[in-house]
Amino acid sequence: MFSEQCIITRFCCPFPDCIKEYQGRFNLRRHVEMNHMGKIFHKCRICSKSFSSRQVLREHSFRHSGQKPYYCSSCGKRFRQYSHLAYHRKMHKFGVLNLDDTDEVKSNQGSI
Repeated sequence: MFSEQCIITRFCCPFPDCIKEYQGRFNLRRHVEMNHMGKIFHKCRICSKSFSSRQVLREHSFRHSGQKPYYCSSCGKRFRQYSHLAYHRKMHKFGVLNLDDTDEVKSNQGSI
């Protein structure tokens, strides 16, 4: 029915031997500029890796500092990336994560 008529558009990288594809034209353009044209957007001062956005660089910097600023209000587990927290919350919502088994997570919060 409707799902059979749905068409998903993918934007594929035009460079030979590159199999990257994106849902949006902007992300494809950013990929080509960074990976094939050598353009640098946001560079880590510690390890010199380049990133496509300030937010991605910011979350990368937590890797160096050990910070995990995003936390689950249901169980207290902490994350470096917001996207990981969002996925984790979905697991709570769908009952994949058991809230009774959070003692270990909460006991580890003090060391972060």
